[in-house]
Order: sequence, then C-alpha cells, then structure tokens
Amino acid sequence: MRIVSFEQAIKIKPDYHDAWSNRGNALRKLERYEEAIASYDQAIKFKPDFYQAWCNRGFTLNELEKYEEAMKNLPKQLKPNTKFRYNKTVPVSAPV
Repeated sequence: MRIVSFEQAIKIKPDYHDAWSNRGNALRKLERYEEAIASYDQAIKFKPDFYQAWCNRGFTLNELEKYEEAMKNLPKQLKPNTKFRYNKTVPVSAPV
C-alpha cells in the first residue's frame, strides 16, 4: 500500500526525490533490493547531494553482498579511516 502512495506522488511530480527515496525504503523492507536501488538512483538523479538516498543505496547494496560498491555510496564520514587497515570482507553493517 505504501508503495502505491509513493508511485502516485511520483506520477504527479516525477522529480519528487523524497517520494523516490521513500519508495526505495518500502521496497527494501520487502527485500526487493534491485527495485529499491533503482528508486534510490532516481532520487539521486533529481537531487545528487541527497545524503539519505546515497546511504540507503549503500545499505541496500550491502544486503546484496556488494560490499565494495556499497562502500562507494557511503558519505565520507561513514567510511572507514584509510589510515587504519580494515577487513574488506566484513559487511558494512557488521558490528565492529
């Protein structure tokens, strides 16, 4: 039901980045990861500096075990400090 609401909002205003991002969040909760990523891509297309969409895209890629690609989507503040060595095989969401 939530997805339908976001899709209706997108039909009315196709460049509504929040609706695209929220659609992605709803799809991610349903484990429809590829569709979620496509929605985040649309949100980012319309607002390239949309921090939440970049983060959620990265978290979704993590769910698909695409760890290297996921890291590229996270803002600088969330990336590991490159001065320290880290295990690249550890998922982004793994506890430290």
